[in-house]
Formats: sequence, structure tokens, C-alpha cells
Amino acid sequence: MHTISDITLFSRSEFSTLAGNFDCNENNLNTYIKQFAYKHASEGLSQTYLIHKDNTIIAYVTLSISTVSDNDGYYEETKRNCDIPESYRFPMPALKIARLATGDSFKKRGYGSILLSLAKIKSMVLQITGGCRLITV
Repeated sequence: MHTISDITLFSRSEFSTLAGNFDCNENNLNTYIKQFAYKHASEGLSQTYLIHKDNTIIAYVTLSISTVSDNDGYYEETKRNCDIPESYRFPMPALKIARLATGDSFKKRGYGSILLSLAKIKSMVLQITGGCRLITV
């Protein structure tokens, strides 16, 4: 059975073993999961969720909190598209999909879509608990 887990549910050594064989054919995404994901999660900088089975990471998504502000070239357009009042002049709270990767041998099976759905659910929870109107990438 496939499981979705927050990486902090594993010890550092368990996670290192699990991540060691991950390969999505993108060096930066492979490096991130193997060298930085656990550290960033334990430091509260981002959170990574895995789909895994039998000590194999199938796919992962890394989420962090973000904003869209006046400095971004698409602020006004985003406000219109998201039904945010014209009078709102503050950075808009968002959930950022910082990384999304599926292992090479598991691509085209819907795992990325499952993790996108997880991100949508997390953004809805954030909207209720702390404010979140957008998902960015």
C-alpha cells in the first residue's frame, strides 16, 4: 500500500536511507530531497510530503508559505482573478509549491496529481487557520 507522509515522521537516518535511491532524472530535485529537504523541514523553512512504498520514495512535494505582493508583475491581475477586493493593498498570502518530483520509474501514473491535490487541501486548511488565497509555484 502507498503511504503519504510528512518527512519529519522519519528519523534522519531512516529518511537518508529512504531518499538515497530516489531518482527523477532532474539533478536539482534529486539533490534537494537527498541533502536539504529533511534539514529544511526540521528548521521550519518548508515541509516535504512523500508518497512512498516498501522503502522507496515514489514522489514528493515541498511546500512553503509565500506571498504575492505589489513588487510582483502580476499582482493586480491575480487580485482580479481571485476575487480579492480592489481596495486590498497588502501582500496576498499564498502556499508555494517549491518542488514537485516523481521518480523516473513512477511517472505518468498520477502521483504528481495526488500531491497537487494534497497541496490544494493544505491551502484550504491554511485559508481557515491563518489566511491563504493562492497557490504559487
